[in-house]
Amino acid sequence: MRRSCRWRLEDVLKATGGILLKKGKFPYFSGISTDSRVLEKGDLFIALKGTRYDGHEFVPLVIEKGAFGIIIERHIEIPNFDGAVIKVKSTIGALGKLAKHYRMKYKIPFIAITGSNGKTTTKEMTAHILGLSKKVLKNKGNYNNYIGIPFTIFSMDAQHEIGIVEIATNRPGEIDFLANIVVPEIGVITAIHPVHLMGLRDIEGVKREKGSLLKYVSKFVFNADDDRVVSLSRGFLGEKIGFGIKNGDVRATAIDKNGLSGITFKICLPGEKFTVKCHILGGHQVYNALAAATVAWVLGTPSSLIKKGLETFTPLKGRLSVFKGKNGIWILDDSYNANPKSVLSALEVLRGLPGKKIVVLGDMLELGDTSKRWHEEVGRAVASILPKYFVVFGQYKESLIKGALEGGLSSKEILKACSHGHILSLLNEIAEKNDILLIKASHALGFEGLVDALTEGR
Repeated sequence: MRRSCRWRLEDVLKATGGILLKKGKFPYFSGISTDSRVLEKGDLFIALKGTRYDGHEFVPLVIEKGAFGIIIERHIEIPNFDGAVIKVKSTIGALGKLAKHYRMKYKIPFIAITGSNGKTTTKEMTAHILGLSKKVLKNKGNYNNYIGIPFTIFSMDAQHEIGIVEIATNRPGEIDFLANIVVPEIGVITAIHPVHLMGLRDIEGVKREKGSLLKYVSKFVFNADDDRVVSLSRGFLGEKIGFGIKNGDVRATAIDKNGLSGITFKICLPGEKFTVKCHILGGHQVYNALAAATVAWVLGTPSSLIKKGLETFTPLKGRLSVFKGKNGIWILDDSYNANPKSVLSALEVLRGLPGKKIVVLGDMLELGDTSKRWHEEVGRAVASILPKYFVVFGQYKESLIKGALEGGLSSKEILKACSHGHILSLLNEIAEKNDILLIKASHALGFEGLVDALTEGR
């Protein structure tokens, strides 16, 4: 990644606490880069070290491309370089410290959103509502981690009035690290479910990790229908505002699922009620809308703008959006990511839609030792909606099949695929006009490519 932002050498040293091994002849940098491919002349290059790459190996290349400075965490030979060389304990830590130093230049409030499900849609809904009256900074795409959030911060300027970031995690300490950079005023936890168990071990590990956000915020917006989130709220000493269908200060009532056209429901704020018609699918998405409405209300947004924002919001590609594909088939695109709760929710949406159904599922990753069990459970859930066909793909396809057979699906209705091309070939044979295809898997499986192929890029 790269971001243009002018930095003085002395400010870099102050922010990172790094040791200046070589001063060089350049007192400033014109940008920050962690990627040699996009680095520009005058940049400060930070040699990040990941599990599959090491930025230190690209130092000769960035010198050749005109870097004015380099931050490293281990000794390397750097001959014939006119720029600054700074050594730190951790280059990823240095990136975070630079981002926090930059963030503190702007005294705008930030909202930090985390949770096992719904955080991206909640972030986008919140940004859409607030964007009707304010200049909003938000993280884009998958800029929600150790690297993405700092680069989101670097894009902030004097025009921004409020910041909104979703914070992801798959290991202990990540939310703590990122929240310390963002310094949020409002924290939102959408839900706590079994996700990223390979890194967070168990559901209590997920809860601890999500809850670490709370020590940084003064206001807590939380899902009052989620017992694990509620238990976190009990220990929070700041202002707390719950949302939910059964419980909470902000409620949704009179929920009417309108098939492919969306959901209508009434939002009940303290002292005020109004009806909204949202272009979203699935009762579980009402919680995302409630979270966004609650944050907007806490910030003093008029109900007229909350209503307008929710009603004009359109779902993101890959997150339960529905549209016509080739040959008159309907695509229910939930391809961006998958975990047990989100898959079960997507299946419930599919259950309520008209037409014959085809389910295309790939692996749910990072579930550790519980992977087979969760895939079997999802397979049983697929069988319960009586699909026309169930297409399975990935390393856990046998577990999906086992669950589906236990749930009563016949082996003739289950099709095993060995590649994306094979999936498309199968769908070409079995999908007919007005069939509805649910497409879902963890992001690493690249199922968005299937959606593009079925819709000619959309």
